[in-house]
Amino acid sequence: MTDVPFDPETGEILDQPAQPATPAVQPQPAAPAPTPRTRRNRKKQRSNGRAPIPENESPRQRFERVADGRVKAVIKAIRVLKKLGRNQGSYDYTEEDIEFMFERLSAELDELRAAMKPREKEGQVDFSFRR
Repeated sequence: MTDVPFDPETGEILDQPAQPATPAVQPQPAAPAPTPRTRRNRKKQRSNGRAPIPENESPRQRFERVADGRVKAVIKAIRVLKKLGRNQGSYDYTEEDIEFMFERLSAELDELRAAMKPREKEGQVDFSFRR
């Protein structure tokens, strides 16, 4: 319920004081509907600050882009491991520990090399009784 100013002796309603003029509120344009996240437009939405993935990227270009970042990450990780050797006073390790580490790393690199070699297609069979 609002308070209406009136004269208590006469009961007469007094004029309302002038309200300060309020600026007319401009209606805001409706926000565009969000674009559904599909594989195609997800490529354009990279919030990590990196350049957007090109639309017409060839398989070779994709390999170079992805491998570049992954190899850099591996090299950085190896450099972090190298700090273990520089700070020998801070760590306690044996020659066996070092050999174990290098055997494991070598095995992973061997698996990587094997995975990167071209594979024979399953459809091709190299067999004959004729020698």
